[in-house]
Amino acid sequence: MRQSTSRGRILASLAVVLVLNLAVASFAAPLKDLAGWSGTRWGMSPAQIKKVHPEMTIGKTKYGGTAGRVPDMTIADATFEVDLEFAGIGDLRKPGSTEPEPPVSDWKLARVTLLGPPDAFYRVDQPLLAKYGQPTKVDDGLKVWVLPTTTIRLIKLDPHCLIFYDPTYKGDSL
Repeated sequence: MRQSTSRGRILASLAVVLVLNLAVASFAAPLKDLAGWSGTRWGMSPAQIKKVHPEMTIGKTKYGGTAGRVPDMTIADATFEVDLEFAGIGDLRKPGSTEPEPPVSDWKLARVTLLGPPDAFYRVDQPLLAKYGQPTKVDDGLKVWVLPTTTIRLIKLDPHCLIFYDPTYKGDSL
């Protein structure tokens, strides 16, 4: 009786150690891919995005372009405006285009832009490093992570800090 109780305790202890090791390993490993931003996927329509982000509205960006808008978010104690941009719409429209915008049902998610204060550049890189690992490219005021389906650009461009999430294209391999 005493031997089976000891064996049970040992097995229980080993199980706890195994679970803890798996939990630590999963938190330490950088994300290998991201097919969009915050539950969205590239190419989603506004109606599909509203299922993931019911708070999204169609509105104007800080610079007047048409985009999907979700409430501001805080990253590393910095507040960011969030714009969901669609191919051929607003700021992603061809320069000089006079063609009317397509109906909202035809819009496809092509970029997510987060706009924050310039000092955020030095704070948000830590959560991005923790989530995605080392950047693919680092330059003065620029960090780029190229994942198989999403490219993330962290840019310090006074008077802002910008984070762009874009689909990864073949030329993005750097």
